[in-house]
Amino acid sequence: MAGKCLSPFDRPFRSPLSILWKRDLPQKMNLFFETEENGKPAHPFKVFINGTPNKGTAKTNVISCVTYERTPGSSKKKAKVTTEEYHAEAGQWHKTSVAFDDDVATIRVDDVPFTVEDIAS
Repeated sequence: MAGKCLSPFDRPFRSPLSILWKRDLPQKMNLFFETEENGKPAHPFKVFINGTPNKGTAKTNVISCVTYERTPGSSKKKAKVTTEEYHAEAGQWHKTSVAFDDDVATIRVDDVPFTVEDIAS
């Protein structure tokens, strides 16, 4: 999936982002939510369905969410990964939605909810 992603900070709509998707292989599905900081693209929130942000891992039984926290005294942010058990079967259609409410994101995959707090750190 390619294209411009929207961040929870500049979404032009109020309803959740919903997509239907199907993969032939049990690979991870990545959803990146983008914004700009100091004129540069930033990804303050990432969702990995059937995987983790680590390259080279074959772990397909989890959903992982990545947020970034500011580190005092540094211009860099520290990644915080939240992982829950979940597997979306290959070869089937899946419905995924992401909704934002202040600094909380709720991800639903096939009607199974996952909540991540402090996404706007």
